[in-house]
Amino acid sequence: MVQSTTLRTIINELVRQNLLPPEATEQITKTLMIFPEKISTPWFINTLIGISAWLAVIPLLVFLFLIQLINTAVSAIGVGIIFIVGTVFFKHFYKEDTFFLAQFALALNLTGQLLFVGGLWVQTDTIMAALATAVLELFLFNFYQSSIIRFTSILIFIASLIVLFYEWHFYQGVHLVILATAAGSIWCWLKESQHQLNEIIVELYLPLGYGLVTALFLMLLPSIQAEIIPKMPITWSFSTLGLIMWLLGLEFMLLPNHNFFLISANNIILLSGTLLIGLLFYQAPGIIATVIVMVLGFQRSNRVLMGGAIFFFTVFLVAYYYHLELTLLIKSITLVSSGLALLGLRWILKQLPQGE
Repeated sequence: MVQSTTLRTIINELVRQNLLPPEATEQITKTLMIFPEKISTPWFINTLIGISAWLAVIPLLVFLFLIQLINTAVSAIGVGIIFIVGTVFFKHFYKEDTFFLAQFALALNLTGQLLFVGGLWVQTDTIMAALATAVLELFLFNFYQSSIIRFTSILIFIASLIVLFYEWHFYQGVHLVILATAAGSIWCWLKESQHQLNEIIVELYLPLGYGLVTALFLMLLPSIQAEIIPKMPITWSFSTLGLIMWLLGLEFMLLPNHNFFLISANNIILLSGTLLIGLLFYQAPGIIATVIVMVLGFQRSNRVLMGGAIFFFTVFLVAYYYHLELTLLIKSITLVSSGLALLGLRWILKQLPQGE
């Protein structure tokens, strides 16, 4: 209670000094969880409860198969709808659900999605199944109160869009999805403080932000090796060009916040260096995407974003170097040149005034 009282005192003082709007007090209080803490259950107990809830779904499915309630695509769609609608109503109206019931509902919902989508893909054509899947995921993202479901909904929804572009033979449309996903990621994480004060978005922006970043990396994995999807002739340089524009825009927004003035010679060198590096990796959009996420993670002090960006940056960079159709001598020269360029950039940064 001492910590809660101290936080309340600080917030009240900020309001008194007109440094914080009064209407933000309630939402900040909820965000900081300034309430008497409940006794938390040990993590290993929660793990066992979660496992038992997921295992409890298996006998139910076996029973449905034995009574032949799930024996055709149509029946699978029907059972899937029942599971999905039932779990949505449960999460919406039954607020005092225990951890077991929450995990059981989550398992039933995911099972319902699998039955519904699988039945659609068997019963109808690919385009109709993809459209129905996209609509379903939008519905679940807005109405199912679970970060896990909302996170997976983003991934499945974007996958449905890519399937639609593939069926329509609009292969370059994947660039539109990639750039829209990158823009959404920037919006989610740059405006995080504003999202926390919005009663609606505060519950949505975290699964949305992590889902968009994860989908961005997964969509760019085929750029490592073009032969992964041979029937989709994609010109990856289009994505690279768009992502460079997003990265430059992000730098334009963030540099003034760190006492960097855009009209100074140093910043012109930095922005020009970004453009040059982006053009050098014109066939590797994944590298540019990871740099964007890395900048966002550093700006928000988010170790999850930074860790994921560093991991995928390593994957994309190693793959790019491995697939270069150059001799070992030229590859060595490329590595040496890149190292010298980074050392030169470090020297430029050290020449900046101490205040910058």
